[in-house]
Parts: sequence; C-alpha cells; structure tokens
Amino acid sequence: MSTDIEDAQETTHYVPEGIPPRSTRPSRRHLYQPLTNLAASGGGCPNDPRENVAAQASTGRLVWTFVVGGVLGAAAAGCFLFSANRQKRARSIVSGIATINACEGKDCTSFDCEKDQGDWVEKWSNSKKLYCCGMTCLEKSIRLKKKMPSGPPAVPKLSVPHSTTTTTTTTNTTTIKVTTTSTAETTAATTSKHAVVHPEPKIHAPSLLKGISYCPVPVKATESLKSDDWMTDLAKPLWSASGRGDLHVMHSLGANAVRLYGNNPELDHAHFLDEAHANDLKVIPGMSDFPYYQDPTTSCVATQYNCFSQIKKQYGENLKNGFLTKEKQYHPALRYFILINEPDLKMPRTANSAPGDAALLAKAIVSSFDAVLDAEKDARVVGTVINFTTTFSYAICTACPNNEGLPALGQMLLIEDAMRSPEKYGYRPKHQLYPAYLQRWVNSFNTANSAADLQRAFFTHYGKVFPTTPVFIGEYHKPEGPVLAEVKDILHLTTTMPLFLGISFFEFQVAYWKGGAEMAFGLFGLGGYPIGHFKYADGAKYTSWCLQPQLVGGALLPDALAEAYGGHAPDVSELCLPQPDTVPLSQLGYNLIVGLKDMDKFQRFVARVATHLGLDVVDGNGLKEFAKIYMDGSGPGYQFDNVVKDMQHRMPWLTRSDGARCVADRNASTVAVETAIKWGCAHLSGSSSCDQINAACLTAFEKGDWVFSRYFQSVHDHADPLQQCNFGGAAMYATPSVFSQHAAPQCVLP
Repeated sequence: MSTDIEDAQETTHYVPEGIPPRSTRPSRRHLYQPLTNLAASGGGCPNDPRENVAAQASTGRLVWTFVVGGVLGAAAAGCFLFSANRQKRARSIVSGIATINACEGKDCTSFDCEKDQGDWVEKWSNSKKLYCCGMTCLEKSIRLKKKMPSGPPAVPKLSVPHSTTTTTTTTNTTTIKVTTTSTAETTAATTSKHAVVHPEPKIHAPSLLKGISYCPVPVKATESLKSDDWMTDLAKPLWSASGRGDLHVMHSLGANAVRLYGNNPELDHAHFLDEAHANDLKVIPGMSDFPYYQDPTTSCVATQYNCFSQIKKQYGENLKNGFLTKEKQYHPALRYFILINEPDLKMPRTANSAPGDAALLAKAIVSSFDAVLDAEKDARVVGTVINFTTTFSYAICTACPNNEGLPALGQMLLIEDAMRSPEKYGYRPKHQLYPAYLQRWVNSFNTANSAADLQRAFFTHYGKVFPTTPVFIGEYHKPEGPVLAEVKDILHLTTTMPLFLGISFFEFQVAYWKGGAEMAFGLFGLGGYPIGHFKYADGAKYTSWCLQPQLVGGALLPDALAEAYGGHAPDVSELCLPQPDTVPLSQLGYNLIVGLKDMDKFQRFVARVATHLGLDVVDGNGLKEFAKIYMDGSGPGYQFDNVVKDMQHRMPWLTRSDGARCVADRNASTVAVETAIKWGCAHLSGSSSCDQINAACLTAFEKGDWVFSRYFQSVHDHADPLQQCNFGGAAMYATPSVFSQHAAPQCVLP
C-alpha cells in the first residue's frame, strides 16, 4: 500500500504573456497533484521558428488512418509530398483523427484533386475547405492505388509510412540525434524482430471537447488522503444521481467530457462510466503516478524508466474492471486515456533541462504506450478503440530536440521521435509503435495562459510541426481572469484551427486539501449541508457536502462556464437543500422534505417511498391529494410511519405487483453490496444456499439479486420492505417495472 503523497509543492513553468518564450520562469504551482493510490498496484488524483530550422524539416508521415481504414501506399505518398525544393515542415497526414467535425458538410465536388494540389499544399493550414478537400483527395488516391472499396476493409494490416528522403537533424541544445528515416530504416527503428503487427483499429471521430477536470476530494481543510480514485463506486455519494449528482451538474453546465486523475485499477469503474454515458459525458481517465515513481520497490524509476511491466499490469486491470464491456469492446463513454500527467516535471524532474533526463522521459512514455497496446492484445479488444496521450506542462523543454524555444512543443516532438526510433532511447518495443502512434496518438498539455498568448506562442507554430495530429488542453483556467471571456476566446480558436480539439476546464471543485493558491481554482466550493456519508477506499468515512458556487469578480463561475459551454447553471437556491431523491427513507428524511414546504418535492419523496414498497403510482392526482394531506397535517398521525402504513393499505392511486422482489440497489456501492451478500448468505433459511448461486450471476449486483430476493422471500410473512429489504442501503424492494431495467432475470427469484 502506498502511504506517501505526491509533492504538492511542485512548480510548473509556462510562458508568461508578453515575455519572449525563451524566458522560462516559475509562475504558479502545478495545477493538480494526484494523491497516492491506496492499492499497491494502483497510483495517484515566441518568436517565430528560425528559417534554418524550417529548412531542416523532412517530409514526414503520410497516412490515412482509421476513418478510411486504408494503408498509405507509395503512390499516395508521392501524390501529396512537397516538391523537392520546398523547405518547410510537413510531418504527418493522419486523417482519421485530423478530420475534425468542421469538415462535415464541406462541399468538395468542385475541388480538382490534381489541379488544386498546389493550393492544398500551399494554403491548407489557412483554409478549412482546402484542408478538408485535400484530405478527401488523399482518401480517394489511397482507395485508387490500393483498389480498396469505399470504407475500411475488414482486417487490414498496418504498414510503416513511406518516406522518400533521409535527413539527419541535430541541435545545439541536446545530444539526442533526431533522424528522419527511409521506409526500411523506419521499419527497423520501430519494429523489433518479433514486433506485433495489429489490424488497423477503428477510432472515434473527434468532436469539440468541452470538458471539466474532476478531483472532488471531500474535505474542507488541508489534509492528505491515501487514495484519489473518484471513478470508483465507493464515491457514488459524490457523482451519482442518488448522491450529489456531480456528473449531472457537469452535463447541465454544457460539458461533454470529464477528465480524471487518480486510478486504482483494482477498483471497478463500470458504474462511473455508465453514469457518465447516461449524462452524455465522455470520460478521459489517466494513469496515476504510483507505478511511475511512487511505488518504493517496483516503480519505473527502479527499472531504469522502462515502464512496460508496470503499466501493462495497471492497464490490464483497468480493462477488466470496467473499461471493457462483456463483448470485449471499450465502454462507449471512453474517448482518451492519459498515460501520465505532466511527466516532464517529474519523470525525472529535470527532464526539461537535462538531455539525458529528456531521453529517460521519452523511454518511459514509449514503453508505457507499448504496454497498453500489449494489454489490449491480451484482453482481445475488438471494435472501436480509444486514443492515448501524455499531457505535458506548458514549459519550454530546452533539452528536447527541435524545441525552437517554444512551450510544450519540444516535449511533443521528443515523443514523436522516440516513437519512430525507440531503440535510440534504450527501448526495444514489442509492438510497431510508430504506426500505432500515427493512428491513435493525440497531443495534450496544461496551461493557464490566455487564448491570445496561446495563439502567438503555441498554435501559430503547432500546425507547422504537427499538421494533422490533434491536440487538446487538459487543464485550462486563468484564476484572475473572467471565465466567460477566457473560455469563449479559447473555444473560438477551435473554429479557426481544425486540429485543436478543445479544453478541459480546471476544475470542478475547490482543492481545499491543497490549500493556499491552489484554492483559487474550482467552480464549486463545499457548502454546509451534508447530503450523505460514505466509507471511501482508504477505509476512512467522509461527508458528501453540498456544492456552493464560487463567486469571483462579482460573477458566479458555474454561470459563466455554462454560458460559454452552451449549458445552464444550477439553481443556487437548490444546491444546499435536502432533495427527495437523496434523503434517507426514514423519519429524518420525511422531516427534511416536509420542512421545505414544497409540494412537488414532497410528492417525489412519497413516490420514492412507494417504489421501495413494491408499489407503482397509477394516478398522479391521487398521489397529489395524498401528499397534500400529510403536507398540511402535523403532530401524531402525520409521521413517516403513518405514510408507510396508509400506502400499504391498497390506496386507489397505487397498484401492488405480485412480481415485486428484493434486489440489489444499483445506486449502492459494490463494496456495500458485497458486504450485504455475506450477511445474507449467512442468514438464508430453507433450501437456499449461496453455494447454489447461478453461474450466470457474474457481478456483485447480480449475485445480490440472487441472495436478496431469496432472503426476503424466506421472511416474507413478517417482512417490512423498508427494513428487511434494505441491507444497509444495498438493496431495495421493487416492482418488475423498476428492477427489470437493471436486474438480471436469471438471478432474481421467479
């Protein structure tokens, strides 16, 4: 078990506005420091480029990838290579990721691929139509040369991109040699003798990213936790609809993605992914820092920055615990996976300044990428796959080749070179890394700089070195700036720069646990109303506090982000009030809701009680009249027990189902259900025994359906559904119309 916490005092460097990009200086503490993970196998929460540098660029990769499914042939490469006398960069043409949604609807019928080739080559970066139509031409040429039908072949094979030139580039800032190789040399550099060749994967089409970074540490003071995996269902009281509803709040704000940090692969993440998917949120998980450098015995540092074995084990467990469906496909909520957050500041700490350490950084990342590919192979992943990335800081990597004195770009170029020639960095891959990199890699970085500064110091140069590799900002927020203006400005860049996918706003909740300047971030603080209490992965008990919108400069931050994202802000007056869907079904919950004097909420509470009694509401007017009697009454005879007794006496607005059964409550945590199963197995009577559990009941919830339904049947004559079918909140008594949506029919007692 890991007990130490990642250094929360680590600083990041980024380019201050108005300062030449070569001036690297500390500005703010690192935005997010993941906590160490509980499990031993878990982990942690310019100036323009100089002309002579441009002359050194090669005509790099030309690949039409996952949208077309084709393999680039020599003729296709020749069709769109720059002329021999051109001395500008053209690094990769990777269409599947690069064809952003902006290309949809572009009319290319009048675009002459042969005649207009010069325009496409010369002006593509300044025109979406030329860019999109040029990519369409490339697609056509590939299909023609390879005699491929429209659309991807069933099981195509990868080939290494062809190159017609061989150029060697060196710099004065590092001893790392950057080489652009021929086809044969690239194959040798990226493929060991027994390297695995994968079928070409199908990858999700990109879309505008409007994310929110999520690390909801449930404390109000500076303190350390031993776990920071908030995807676990142990944290349901924070993110689920039955708790605080954080994922629903994000959806309401207009977000379409949630980025996370900590990741304990031993914990199940399926329910978080399900809840995110139900709220139309794409999930961007990350690998925690534990396997990289926090594990005191078997970290990547202990294996000389070869991370293959550590990351394969971690990612393999992720695939088993929710990332994959029963059909071995990626969960539909998953889009990107971050191998590591800001490794240039910690793998090792001097990776941005020491050439030898920069090489170690590259080795760690390429071996990690190799590891996740191998984990996928072992898991027999099928269907549409996800993209991988490493999220860098916005520092200038002076030790990285071709850094040009620009923030973040040097790190990205270093990794591209290492993917092309991993042996040069001391790593022999098991898989063909460079073709996989071309197909599945996106770049990403964290920054607090303004849109204007980013356009000047980063985006103006990005497309020249990565013409078709998409990029997103993994953490974005300038605390002292106006949120509405800053987010609108940065999202506007996506309309002029096709490769820019969008941002993840930093962050959802104030980081009280860090203290100091780090508390300047966060859309919501924690209020005074306790929504619930829960036991977390570290064994400690925490409170799920209500959310309190942060006010900065006279504006509520959630309101500002909602306007920028096209959503709507939550009702501030409702956030810290008892809600009928989350209060306990008891006298306490009854008092809390009645005290609001809100008829609509009280009706919802009564309807919820009916559901847990195995009753269906069939007459809304009858429900309203019944609720009004109790809302207007007070004293003896108007308490929670009276509501339950009256509802059980066959009220005309209710119907009782003979098919009602005691089943596992899908809003409970897996741990709570497993604990209840142990108790239920020990108290089953009659002929039932947990040794007889149907083999088709695979998950804890399905096994709970089997045990709870049989236990309740054994005590049915004297059973109170709210008592005997509660199991500490792990079970509920429900009609088929309710439990059939989730429960496994083969596991529920007929």
